Amino acid sequence: MGNIGKVVECMNGAWNSIVGSPDDCDLSEPIWGSVFKNPRQTEIRRLLGYDDGFVLAHVRISLVKSVLEVNEAELLCEQLTGDEIKRYQSLKHPKRRLEWLAGRIAAKGATRIYLGSNAPPPSTIKIESSPDNAPYIVIKGEDTYSNLPYISISHSSDMAVAVATYTPGVGIDVEQVTNSILNIADRFSTNEEVEQMSECTSHDRLIPLVSIWTIKEAARKAVGTKTCSMKELVLQGAQKEGEYIVCQISHPTAGCLRSVTFQNNGYIYAISLSREMAM
Repeated sequence: MGNIGKVVECMNGAWNSIVGSPDDCDLSEPIWGSVFKNPRQTEIRRLLGYDDGFVLAHVRISLVKSVLEVNEAELLCEQLTGDEIKRYQSLKHPKRRLEWLAGRIAAKGATRIYLGSNAPPPSTIKIESSPDNAPYIVIKGEDTYSNLPYISISHSSDMAVAVATYTPGVGIDVEQVTNSILNIADRFSTNEEVEQMSECTSHDRLIPLVSIWTIKEAARKAVGTKTCSMKELVLQGAQKEGEYIVCQISHPTAGCLRSVTFQNNGYIYAISLSREMAM
């Protein structure tokens, strides 16, 4: 499909336009030729204290939009199940449709990397939602994938990201740095939390606030969004580790979570793990 191979990029932004030819791809569809394991994930796993399978993937939403404009029908048939195509078409707002699709491209990319060379095509991988809105994987017509990964998805502005792991209790979030967060700071943060994050980021307010929001949103997903509010999550500690910040988050019933956050190209990313997954 022409330029589809340019759609998916690795998270650190090093690959902004790669693999334009289907001949360069290991898997059958050109779009997946540029899905690689995020180079950051080894360090993130170490900082989280997680030793099992762990894959991060991301996609620029603007690139997905460009591919849709070339051939929407073909892209949808390659990347979505029949039920997912119906769901995509039922979404009335173009922006919401695009974000929804990009999130699934990222999540299916992470899943296929996780499953390895025998991974099924994306058109047979269906992403369902649990009662608390957490996404999970179903593979159509396959009994051989008994150990499917757990996934988490996020998007902001032009970025969609996903993580696939071996065990449950993971959450991911990405947020573009904008001033709008300043208007709702008291809904999710305290002065003490902002001070802790300011020491790690060397910024006074905006970056610390976006970082706190991103960490807590990832933690909400790890705990379960219907059983967790932002205010219930408390930043207990934050420590700078090179370009990363390692945080300890507490929840009154879920206990402790560990989070890793970092900045990249105007976005802040966070990956959170429940206590059972972290050391």
